[in-house]
Amino acid sequence: MEREHRKRLDDLCNALEGEGIEADAHLYIGDVNQIQNAAREYEATLIATGTTGKSAWQARWLRSVSQELAELSELPTLLVP
Repeated sequence: MEREHRKRLDDLCNALEGEGIEADAHLYIGDVNQIQNAAREYEATLIATGTTGKSAWQARWLRSVSQELAELSELPTLLVP
């Protein structure tokens, strides 16, 4: 599954670069601190992260890495369902 995600990201970056938009993607799986450290290391300007699709009730009581990134990151964070 990770290989599929990497390929998809590479394809998206290639499409953006074909339109003249500089893009570079890095796939990280980890906790909030690991992802934020990686973003700093690569001097990222945006963090894009997938969501788990939890119900509103679950989202209220069970925190996700995506939610924490959106709330705590100093970078803009794009949540993708």
